[in-house]
Amino acid sequence: LSGPAQSVFAGYYHNLFKLTGGRCFAYGCGRQAPNDGQLMNGSDAEDTFPTATTTRFAEASVGGHHSVCRTMSGEVWNCGAGWQGQMGDGGLQYKNTAPKRLSGVP
Repeated sequence: LSGPAQSVFAGYYHNLFKLTGGRCFAYGCGRQAPNDGQLMNGSDAEDTFPTATTTRFAEASVGGHHSVCRTMSGEVWNCGAGWQGQMGDGGLQYKNTAPKRLSGVP
């Protein structure tokens, strides 16, 4: 990891952080029951060392089984558990390992 952390977002089973240079990372349990994929890196593996996320974000909110982030351009992206509507797409899909852009947000 190169550079100091700019922001840290702590969750129940996982954490996200952003470096001052803009790179974003996640670590923790990406497969807490059910296999949710909340690490923003396209995987449901458990990462005990920080792994780069597939989405660069300005800020994030980290739940127990899902993550939501806002990019610098204002887009909102979600991943992880969707079994209670957390993805905001009208669906109830259990596992969402690939971050999805929330439609309807510019």
